[in-house]
Amino acid sequence: MKSPLTAFHKRWMLLCLLILPGWYGYADTLAITSPDTFTQRIKLNKWFSVWEDTGKATTADKAIAYSDRFVALSKMQPEHPTSVYWLQTTIRYTDSNATPLALLFTSLTFVDAWLLSGDQFVWHGSAGAFRPAHAITPGDGRFHFQLPLRPGQTYTLLLRVHHTKYYQPVFDFALQQRDVLLAQQQHRKLIDGWMHGAVSIFFLYVLLCWVVSRYRPYLWLLLFIGGAGMYGICTNGYFIDWFFPNRPEIGWIFNLPFLDIGVAGVYMLILDFWELRRYNPLLYRLGIAGVVFVIVNSIIGICIDYFTGNFNLVNNLQLMEFVIPGSFVLAALIACRKRLKRAQYYLYYGIILMGMAGLFITLSSALIHEKSLHVVPYVSNCVILLIFLLFSIGLKEALREHEIEKNAALNKLNELQKKQNLLLETKVAERTRELQNSNAELARQQLELSERNARIATLINELSHRVKNNLQLLYSLHSLQISHIQDASSREILRGNLARIQAMMLVNNKLTLLEDGQPVTLSDFIAGLVSHVQQVYDTNKKIRVEQSVPARIRLQARHTLSIGLILSELLTNSFKYAFQNIASPAITIEAAYADEKNICLYYADNGAGIQDLPGYHKHSMGLSLIKDMVRQMHGAMEVSQHEGLAYTFTFPVTNTKQLQV
Repeated sequence: MKSPLTAFHKRWMLLCLLILPGWYGYADTLAITSPDTFTQRIKLNKWFSVWEDTGKATTADKAIAYSDRFVALSKMQPEHPTSVYWLQTTIRYTDSNATPLALLFTSLTFVDAWLLSGDQFVWHGSAGAFRPAHAITPGDGRFHFQLPLRPGQTYTLLLRVHHTKYYQPVFDFALQQRDVLLAQQQHRKLIDGWMHGAVSIFFLYVLLCWVVSRYRPYLWLLLFIGGAGMYGICTNGYFIDWFFPNRPEIGWIFNLPFLDIGVAGVYMLILDFWELRRYNPLLYRLGIAGVVFVIVNSIIGICIDYFTGNFNLVNNLQLMEFVIPGSFVLAALIACRKRLKRAQYYLYYGIILMGMAGLFITLSSALIHEKSLHVVPYVSNCVILLIFLLFSIGLKEALREHEIEKNAALNKLNELQKKQNLLLETKVAERTRELQNSNAELARQQLELSERNARIATLINELSHRVKNNLQLLYSLHSLQISHIQDASSREILRGNLARIQAMMLVNNKLTLLEDGQPVTLSDFIAGLVSHVQQVYDTNKKIRVEQSVPARIRLQARHTLSIGLILSELLTNSFKYAFQNIASPAITIEAAYADEKNICLYYADNGAGIQDLPGYHKHSMGLSLIKDMVRQMHGAMEVSQHEGLAYTFTFPVTNTKQLQV
């Protein structure tokens, strides 16, 4: 069993060997003797000498020959960041246990390593961030080599570094036990797996929430989680290993665009969840302009990275871009602080946290450049988780407040509905009473109207009977007087009056039938009138009367008397005067609808005409009566004489369709 003093002594000696150069008599030699318990990294920058190869054409054997061009790493003054840098140091490996060592570094895009034993190259390895997977030495990684060192041997370690991102390369090479390095990498992958798994679960949860609810802030939170999560995956190198193992420089291009997607998601989340379009239109328009700026800047960055590979320039543009979202977020925090609801304040706290994280990432990127890539993914994932938790709490609170407001609105609506129903019932009752009163009044008025109609009907019937009796009395008196009158002209006058009285009696009968509901057509009326006049003046029926009157034509009550008097006068004139010395006397009566508003009545005889009638002239009483009747009906009359006498009457009717059968 070893004493504690001996163990302490060995550890102290080891530290001296690691720190003090020139041990064992080698001025630039790193002497390594490590017990099994030593796990710390050995930084090599103080042992390296360096030469900047601006021509980029030197090979490894020539670089060894140019040893006089190498200077101490601390004294180097670089000319261009994309030059090829050669570094060398001497390692004396005296570990009796032959613990496997690994040479590790960070961020450098292309690194080649050689080991020389004496003047012979005994090993060569290739690695780097942009090194294709098939070109990396088996057993090595993108950022470490496994050094095949043998105990008791002295080696020259030669490194060729070509960093193409336009950053000044950082030569942070270090040695560490390989098993310890692999264990640390496995531990880091486990932590990354847990964090990326949590981000993925949150992403799927938010996606499901958005699909179910279609609540738009979920979409912007989804955009933020996806962009920031992919930024962390890309920065850790997993995105390259999964999708671009042999084109890693293409995979690195997506690094900052993923971050821009997350920033755009935060923009939209603030605009939508805080309702800036409604409450602050100016800030809303600035936010939309900020989103457009982020998108345009991201596209410009992708083009610069792809065509020039100047990742340093793109990073500087990204640092300047941070001023715009930072100013917008600050303005939104100040402008919206007083009006935000309790639920919206959770996002307020999350935005403050994100702003602090963004400031930390920006400052670290500006100060330590690519070294910040080792810290940024963890900060990004932590911010995602915290913002998700805060927003979820805020959303739950918003939903709870919405439920409370909805219940209050429903209760108020129910109260209004009850009041409305009560008011409606009251109005219905009032309206029902009014309708009942109106119905009672209408029933009373209808009863009065029925009684009045009955009285009117009785009076009309009585009047009709009296008119009929009076006409009959007049007809009888005139008939008795005819036999006692010796004067022929007087007797003809009485006979004309008898014809007119008979026409009025006929019209009166037809009107009586019309009032009783029986149809009275023009053809029936004319047939009856012709028959009566012919019995008075043409008992032998020598005169032929032709009628062409459609049965479908009906007369209005107010036209019946006028048409009857007109036809009575015309028939009387024809029978009395027209057919003296006429071999085949004939009378023609026709009627038809002239149009929808007028009826045309045609009367003609083949008699002698007016000029040839003795004692008859156009200003006689009969023609005057006819003209008066036509004027009263608002009609028109045309008289023509050709082989007799013809009359054409046109008079309006109210609605000819209603008068048709």
